[in-house]
Amino acid sequence: MTLTCSEKIYIFRFRCPDCGYVHSVIPAFLEPYRQMALDLQEELVGAAHQGATVEQVAEQAGALPCGSLDERAIASLIRGWNQRLAQLESGLWAWILARAPHLALPRSSSLWNTLHTAWTIIRERIPELRNIRFLHGLNRLHFSMTVTAHG
Repeated sequence: MTLTCSEKIYIFRFRCPDCGYVHSVIPAFLEPYRQMALDLQEELVGAAHQGATVEQVAEQAGALPCGSLDERAIASLIRGWNQRLAQLESGLWAWILARAPHLALPRSSSLWNTLHTAWTIIRERIPELRNIRFLHGLNRLHFSMTVTAHG
């Protein structure tokens, strides 16, 4: 599911000839075991961090072209991203401050809002990041985007 539609996609899997493990090639706009694209997740989690209740976020999601989502799924999504953000916070700050050591940020009561604002500012300064949204960036920090092949 994305912000604009719901589509069925195929996930390619490959068995490693050395270890026998089956590896899946997940598109960059998804994360493992999630059916929602990162842009949709960012909208839902962002709405919650802007002060909307889980019930209000679920109601807003009902108007999206991808269809409705139940409150438990949204609450789980928010909880999961809050946990991941807490795990990645120090590394993300190091990454941000290495690129903008004199970054001035407005005060915010939410770590999510502060880091989202910092990401937006950094994204403007670095051309290769202009099209990468906040959760895409976090996903890149959390999961390796490297694929190797035996020659």
